[in-house]
Amino acid sequence: MRAIVKLSLADKIALIYTSAGSQRKVADAIGVSHQTVGRILLAASEGRSVAQYEKRADLLHSVDAAFELHRDLVRTVARQHQIPHSEAVPVYAERLALK
Repeated sequence: MRAIVKLSLADKIALIYTSAGSQRKVADAIGVSHQTVGRILLAASEGRSVAQYEKRADLLHSVDAAFELHRDLVRTVARQHQIPHSEAVPVYAERLALK
């Protein structure tokens, strides 16, 4: 039986960051400022509450939409590069080109 992982808002943003590469690109994907992305990630890493952001339905919806795109990208790249990946916690990775 597969364990179900419940990802928080900050977890999803951090995972999107793995494929986007910068806070500005994450911000563009979810429709907020890069400062907001930084505030969410910093608060979560310090163990502070991000409840004020989790109450925003528009933010939750846009993060979920961007996360689904990220999940599809991770799956596609992992298959192309023949590397393992997790559906529950999709961290973006790619194999470097061989010489």
